[in-house]
Parts: sequence; C-alpha cells; structure tokens
Amino acid sequence: MAHWKERFSLTNRTALITGASSGIGFAIAEVFADAGAKIIAHGRTVQKLDKLRERLALCSDSFTSISADFSTPAGVQELVMKAFQSHQQIDILVNSAGVALTGAAVEFDLDQWQTSLAINLT
Repeated sequence: MAHWKERFSLTNRTALITGASSGIGFAIAEVFADAGAKIIAHGRTVQKLDKLRERLALCSDSFTSISADFSTPAGVQELVMKAFQSHQQIDILVNSAGVALTGAAVEFDLDQWQTSLAINLT
C-alpha cells in the first residue's frame, strides 16, 4: 500500500486557508503543507501568521500570509484580491475563520452580535 503522502499528495496545489493563525486552521495548514501544498494563510493577527510561517518553513516552499478583517465585505474582497495577486490559481479553499462569543447571548451588544454573524456566517 502506498504511503499516505503519495496517495493524498497536494503537490502543485494551492490552498487558501482562512483562520489559519490558530486552532483548526493552523493544524490544517500544517497537514496540507506536509502533503506538499502551497499555502495562502489568512488570519487577523500577523504575529500568529508569522509563527505559522516559521512552523511550515521545513516542509513548505511556498507560504503567503494575508491579514484581513472578515467582519466586512471589503475585508473578504481584500483577501481574495491579495490571494490572486500572489497565486494565479486556488485549488483548495478551507473556510476555518470564526469567532466565539462566550457568555449569555442577552449580554452581547448589537455590534458584537453582528460581527460574530458576519465572520461566522456571512
């Protein structure tokens, strides 16, 4: 039986991973890079994206990080424009960006609620 990297090779594939600066998105970026993918990593925090870049330096020869605010349509458009400026094609899209509000829903102000909906759903 072939090794998993041969069976699930992502060589010559470009993956755009939103929410790659932490959690599930970070882990997906690690696995995809290990499988040979070119990574376009999105996140809100540049320092966390830099940590991912350092982590992937050993297994990925192509890494692009883009910081963009997903709570607005302009932020999403900025991400898409920058992604296509750095790579001609995106083969894989992982939508892992998200925020979690903790506490009682009645305690959130309208701005918090709308930001959460914009990032997680819209």
